[in-house]
Amino acid sequence: MTGRTSRGAPRLTVAPPAVLKELEAVKALSHRNVLRLADAWPKYGVLAYEWGDGGSLRDQRLSPRDVLKALVHVAWGLRYLHSRGVVHGDLKPENVIVAGGVCKVADLASVRRLLSRISGSRADSYTPGFRAPEQVDVRLGAEARAKGFEDRVDVYQLANLALDLIGAEAVDGAEWSRERVEGAAREAEAIGLSDLVRRALELEPWRRPSAEEAARRIAAEWRRRGLPQYLV
Repeated sequence: MTGRTSRGAPRLTVAPPAVLKELEAVKALSHRNVLRLADAWPKYGVLAYEWGDGGSLRDQRLSPRDVLKALVHVAWGLRYLHSRGVVHGDLKPENVIVAGGVCKVADLASVRRLLSRISGSRADSYTPGFRAPEQVDVRLGAEARAKGFEDRVDVYQLANLALDLIGAEAVDGAEWSRERVEGAAREAEAIGLSDLVRRALELEPWRRPSAEEAARRIAAEWRRRGLPQYLV
């Protein structure tokens, strides 16, 4: 519904559902690796987030060390979201913002509360090329929800994010094959994460590691390379 301002310009009197959904999901979130909501004017359909001076990961040229740093930051952000009962569902380079050298999960319009949707709903927001198998397979998605593994969609997309950042091809869930997963795992040897990528790209969500496990594995690789802990 719209109204008119004193100058005659159209003004929203009821916030768009997408804005209300995003506001409800993010207003109570507070974590170093999740982009912070700075202010909100839901009546006008506007949410304002903290400024990311480094742009998104799509804007970056990253060394293997920088990729590991970005991935552990994102994994920490996902771990926090999942601990709050929130799934992102559309993780990709454009949705990770760099602010003060810290990577933050952003574009939270796609987030959803765990188990909050009607079984079989096709309202998910995702990006072709990064989507998980259960985002394109209704049966698999319903089974993941029933078993309590809905959050593993983000772990699948974290693996695809890793592949994209090293210049490898992501494994779209609509084109999943064991051969493609093994090829992706070989590519991930460049950052020492072939085992994690292989597990994170499993077809069945319940066979993938949690965001907590993924974060620990990435941090372990950082330490194995003798990189300074303060940099993360």
